[in-house]
Amino acid sequence: MHNTSTPQVPTRNIPIYEIRIAVSAIETLTPHQRYTFYLLGHIFNELMCLQKLICFASPGHCDSRPIRKLPETAQAFFLIRVAACKVWEAKKALKHKKTRIVLEASVLPHMTEGQKRFEGLLSTIEDAGWIGKMRNQFGFHYPCFTQWERVTTPTKEWIDDSIFGSERSGNTFYASSEAVAREWFFRQSDMIKPHFTVESMIDMMVDVLKNMNRFLEDVIAVYIADVLHVDTYQDAGEISGFDFESITIPFWTHLSKETLIK
Repeated sequence: MHNTSTPQVPTRNIPIYEIRIAVSAIETLTPHQRYTFYLLGHIFNELMCLQKLICFASPGHCDSRPIRKLPETAQAFFLIRVAACKVWEAKKALKHKKTRIVLEASVLPHMTEGQKRFEGLLSTIEDAGWIGKMRNQFGFHYPCFTQWERVTTPTKEWIDDSIFGSERSGNTFYASSEAVAREWFFRQSDMIKPHFTVESMIDMMVDVLKNMNRFLEDVIAVYIADVLHVDTYQDAGEISGFDFESITIPFWTHLSKETLIK
């Protein structure tokens, strides 16, 4: 008999604190300082969201059946592509003249090896050539016919196409389309090598996101303390949160007829 009960995900109470920055403090900043301050927070919010989503979407089980592993890996690969676009754009924003002037004049001097960390972060992203190629060729744009003509032409190595589905359209996965897209990406990026897999790219992208988010968090902390001169915080209450390691994003979901009617 199958267990139909919903598994209980562990939760904990997480104390939350709030840093209040007075409008009068914000008014002391120059327009470029204000722009940079809010831009850094915006970038951090988006990249941290992607860091968590990629971790949650990464298959962390031993079920190697194609009906489970292929769609879940495809979800993670899609999030990697989105993250590559945002990381590349974040790098461009940090390198922009007006942003860079504010960082180098007002923030980095207050950080331990701030300038070195800044330059190192930019170099790490630029040296990971696959991030730029993914952003330029495989992020938000869909390939045209000439780009895909080769990879959609059957060869002797081809196997039969597969489409997995259930009774709801949300439970459909076009496995062969994902295989074609992945093949084209790896060819375009010159990454047809044994050590380059979607799984390895998940680890690499999470490392990039962690490094960038740590840097942004440190920069914003220095900004608050040494530019805005705010060093106090207050309790904001508690939130019931899930254990990080227990969260997974499934592909296959059940939608009852009652829910569908609503």
